[in-house]
Amino acid sequence: MLFNNQNEDHSYWISFTDLVSGFMVVFIVVSLLSLNAKKPDPEPKAAPPILEKNEINGRYKEWIENFQRIIKKERWQAIEVADSATIRFSVRATSPEPLFKEGSSTPTAYFDKILFQFLPYYLSELHQLYLKQDSFIIREIRIEGHTDSRNGYISNLKLSSERALAIQEKLLKYCDLKGYDSTFKAFIEKNSIACGYSYSRRLDKFGKYLTSTEMVEDYAKSRRVELRILLDYQNKNK
Repeated sequence: MLFNNQNEDHSYWISFTDLVSGFMVVFIVVSLLSLNAKKPDPEPKAAPPILEKNEINGRYKEWIENFQRIIKKERWQAIEVADSATIRFSVRATSPEPLFKEGSSTPTAYFDKILFQFLPYYLSELHQLYLKQDSFIIREIRIEGHTDSRNGYISNLKLSSERALAIQEKLLKYCDLKGYDSTFKAFIEKNSIACGYSYSRRLDKFGKYLTSTEMVEDYAKSRRVELRILLDYQNKNK
């Protein structure tokens, strides 16, 4: 009797083990099917960096091409496109006066006349670009002042900053004169910055940086102001 009872108990545990094993097989199969199930489409991603870069480059190109046409039409002798985002005021050999007298942050009468003609165009182009902001933004309107290498670096840093500030003040003054609304003027006040570079970016007689040509410095060309815009992708930080 004892032997038979042991057999009966043994048979019972074998059946229970088989049952548990069956459940585990079913669980594994269901898990595998769940993993292979089609996943929902992910949320749309922001534009790839290459597309962002291409769009920004296209905006810069349009900006510069507009000014190239204006400069050619008006035959300005002291204004040129320096690179893909920069308008440079720089004298030529035939210019009657420099833009700034040595040691002064006040534009000469010659430079003042150029600014009087140029700034209305600049504001008009800037306003149109401002209205087009959709996938991009105007992050900064940078007004850069530069000096020649005479005198010390710190004194020239102060002087170049004052030259940039003088042009920033004129930009805001013309914004009022041309009747732009307060929102646009507030935008310029918030996003424009006047900064001085001392003599760290001196030019040779061809208007090229000395750091790349290693030629003799042209003092009159080095004393200048440049207007640069910096664009950014609208959703970059989102």
